[in-house]
Amino acid sequence: MEMSSKPNNNSSLHIQEEHKTLMDFFSTGAVFLPKEIFLEILTRLPAKPLVRFKCVSKFFYSLIAEPLFVKVHHDRSSTRPNGTQILLNLPLPDQNHFYTLKDTGEDKGMLQANQVHYLEGQQFKNLNMWSQANGLICLCNNDGDVSICNPSTRQHISFPRAATSPKSQIYTCSSLGFDPVSEKYKVLKLQIWNDLFSGYLKRQHCVLTLGVDKSWREISNVLVRYPDAGVHIGGIIYLIVRTINKQQIVTFNVGDENIGSVPFPGIEVKKYPVPTSLRLSWMEIDGRLAVVHMQSNSFAERVMDIWTLEKSMKWEKHSISVPWEESLIVKDAMDIVSTCTNLGEIVLFIQAWGCLRVLIYSIRKHLWRKLEVCGLHDYLYDYHRRSHNAVDFIQENLYFFSQND
Repeated sequence: MEMSSKPNNNSSLHIQEEHKTLMDFFSTGAVFLPKEIFLEILTRLPAKPLVRFKCVSKFFYSLIAEPLFVKVHHDRSSTRPNGTQILLNLPLPDQNHFYTLKDTGEDKGMLQANQVHYLEGQQFKNLNMWSQANGLICLCNNDGDVSICNPSTRQHISFPRAATSPKSQIYTCSSLGFDPVSEKYKVLKLQIWNDLFSGYLKRQHCVLTLGVDKSWREISNVLVRYPDAGVHIGGIIYLIVRTINKQQIVTFNVGDENIGSVPFPGIEVKKYPVPTSLRLSWMEIDGRLAVVHMQSNSFAERVMDIWTLEKSMKWEKHSISVPWEESLIVKDAMDIVSTCTNLGEIVLFIQAWGCLRVLIYSIRKHLWRKLEVCGLHDYLYDYHRRSHNAVDFIQENLYFFSQND
């Protein structure tokens, strides 16, 4: 994973001086330059100085908040080699802890974990990371609370619980999606509860459009049971449902809110020393829905199957041999969560007792690397407190929540 190296002090000071120079320049009459020039210059800057630029004048405030500006900045930041980084959620006894991971630049065998204190505020204390869309993170819990956060701008919006949230609720989850046509974000919430009068399980599916809806809208054409995961790709939310008797993938079109389905890959389930569900990770790879399946051929030998959903709606399978040393790491795993970066690298977080190891496979270079993570907060693996997710998110995202949210 070609993550950005940690800048030295001189480099950081130089960047800060450049941003200050630009700030001084823009605040002293530079508004006479064509708007296109500003768009070209400012969309290449990181999110943090742009948030400060909004305070310079009304001109910059309106320019930086324009949807076109946000889109161009988003596209440029997401395609830079260092434009994304991994956000890791580790649930500990006191609260959830969040970390961004990047290469230290000093030891190729280590990843530096930097704690994201913003996401550990009191308002997010009981929320878990469930999904992401375009760099916005969806946090939710089993009580029906939902917050959408932008780690780049440190903004967030929290939504009230659905008006009909039952007290006997036994399951809830929320997935975030983006409609590329209307350029609106929507949250899809699923709630399942045991009706005390009839004794039957009941379901409720609600949608809330950011910047439009003031409350949840119930929709009735979704029949989803217990999704294991939710993945957003190109305006579609894929809900993965796996039970003892049924495996299905339900699709939710964020734009027209229609429901559909795609076939489940023909994954052969074998018996493992740990539950098979820990060996399946759903993600986006090059704009396609994908699942990574780790299987074993012998005591230690491992094979990683990468299934991708093609435009023909058929699954393609690519089997990757895991080298011997890496196979030994996988063999000792109590939990595995994975994601894929914009560089085409699959990152596997291998959790064992008291340590967290990282394996990286480059799809383009066909190379394996193994790393250790330093800087985690009193990390000790507990099988009952598995990491909820690991998400590759856009580091620089200028989306600002409107006053209507």
